[in-house]
Amino acid sequence: KTPTVSATLPAVSNPGVGFRSHTVANLGATLTDDGGQLPDVAFHYWESGTTATNTVPAGMREEETFIWPVGGLASGLTYEYRVSAANGAGTAWSGVSSFSMLPVNATIYVSSSGDNTDASTWATAYSDPAVAFASAESGDTIRLAGETFAAAPGFALSYVYLVDAKSNLRVEGGYQAGGATPGSRDPAKWPTILMRSSGSASVLRIQNSPDIVVEGVTITGGSYIQGGGVYLSGATQSAWLENCIITNNLLPAAGNTTDGGAGVFLASGTAVVTNCLVLGNKIVSSGLDNYYGRGGGVRVSGGTMTIRSSTIANNVAQGKNKNTAAPYNRGADGGGIYSRETAAKTHLENCTVVSNDFNEATAIGVRYAAGTLSITNSIVWGHAAGDLSNLPVDGSGHLLNVGRSLFNDAAMDGVAGCISADPLFRNAAAMDFTLQDGRHGAAGVSPAIDSGLRLPWMKGAVDLAGGKRLQSGAVDMGAYEAAGPRATLLLIR
Repeated sequence: KTPTVSATLPAVSNPGVGFRSHTVANLGATLTDDGGQLPDVAFHYWESGTTATNTVPAGMREEETFIWPVGGLASGLTYEYRVSAANGAGTAWSGVSSFSMLPVNATIYVSSSGDNTDASTWATAYSDPAVAFASAESGDTIRLAGETFAAAPGFALSYVYLVDAKSNLRVEGGYQAGGATPGSRDPAKWPTILMRSSGSASVLRIQNSPDIVVEGVTITGGSYIQGGGVYLSGATQSAWLENCIITNNLLPAAGNTTDGGAGVFLASGTAVVTNCLVLGNKIVSSGLDNYYGRGGGVRVSGGTMTIRSSTIANNVAQGKNKNTAAPYNRGADGGGIYSRETAAKTHLENCTVVSNDFNEATAIGVRYAAGTLSITNSIVWGHAAGDLSNLPVDGSGHLLNVGRSLFNDAAMDGVAGCISADPLFRNAAAMDFTLQDGRHGAAGVSPAIDSGLRLPWMKGAVDLAGGKRLQSGAVDMGAYEAAGPRATLLLIR
């Protein structure tokens, strides 16, 4: 005979809901007594105020506390649920718990000290930015605590953090993340740092996502063959990088000619980079095959990129081309910025591009290969092989689409408002690229002061130090305005 198993009614309770997003919630259950026979456990949930119930079987369970993810829920709705456990003695039921999903146009908080539940406060914040990026929906705002978030890419992935097929999403860094929400914010005092901890990957990839704003975030430690720091792609892509620091990202040798943009790589779509520092990013090529370094700071391979009020400095584009005998020729192109394809459009406005590339003899600031390149109100200085390289010229030999800018080219001095003279930075060796203005101990007055052109976007805009861009009738060239009270200058050493 088959032995008879004597069962008693199991005991089950409802500890409530843990993680939840717009559409997914982790329902909890605790089986405290299996009744001597493993029960079949199921979750039953319904929208509050209705009677239509959905049942999700969870299988036979031992005595334990566990969670069960349920998808297909709706943003902003409140649900209720309870748990059943059934064995030969009958069915036991837990009490009822209610939970609400993230609302439409939600504000999502991210902090390593959060409890990873509904992300509506710093206390309940998601602990991983990757979860926030994946869970967010169009129209949301993600607020990141001022701390370092370091992670490795997932298996076979080429990025650490991904924004994919979202729209109108805003990502903000630099929050103190204590107590009230949102609380105090100062990206200089509480920097939010996104970085790669291991593996080969871009730190941040944004693709197929219109109207994405990333503001007040430092992106560092990336290592990938295109866009070690930030990779942007997609025909519908439009991204704004504002008040960000993109620094110390690496692009390793890969043996092909598509490498570039150790800091930022734009493959397609549009991007606007405003009030950003792109510093110390590096392409390293060390083999004997056809390695090329193209755009240590920025590479535009397609789409349209506008860079405003930003500094691009001390980036490196190192390359080697194979020869039959040593010494080997270096194949570096554009330590600062490289504009490559016919479809690429690159616009520099009030930028400071200084001292890029890997040695004095081959240093290039901005390298043009194809597409459209315009430079206005900008300073490009400190590159022995050419501040501007290979740009198209008109019938008189003057550079096309370059105006009101300062760079080392005697033939352009006085043409279209351009200047070929030392810009007189306050202390370039210490990465201080503000302009000498004859005050505060400055030895001279920079020729870039009051030599720029007023542009429509300047109304209400600030320079890279946070000072007003429009302070008098004229504007300065470069990322910084010299006149007027100055805000605290953020320097990277």
